[in-house]
Amino acid sequence: MKKIKKVSKSKLKKKIDILFSQKVREGKVCLKCGKKDSLQCAHIFSRRYMATRWDFDNAIPLCYACHFFWAHQNPMEFSAFIVSKIGMVKVEELREKSTRITKYTLQDLEGILEQLKKS
Repeated sequence: MKKIKKVSKSKLKKKIDILFSQKVREGKVCLKCGKKDSLQCAHIFSRRYMATRWDFDNAIPLCYACHFFWAHQNPMEFSAFIVSKIGMVKVEELREKSTRITKYTLQDLEGILEQLKKS
């Protein structure tokens, strides 16, 4: 009898992170400077907040330079930029959502992964 390997939550989260990042970046340009290369998935509210970690409203494509040398080095300027792009109402909705305590089961994570694969 063949053993079925159980996938851990951490491995599923990693797979979801990779696919989510690809979806945020595919066919896009840096939202700040317009470059097409070295794109990264930049989160408006940190990935540590599970409620918004894989929310497309909470992620934007930024090139490496804009992500690390602008968004992370100038958080106030980045925040003002985000408000100018999506509006204060949406920012506040994301802020509220990000603070919700969210714990995913293995089945929840499998469902999220399948939804991302279909989108």
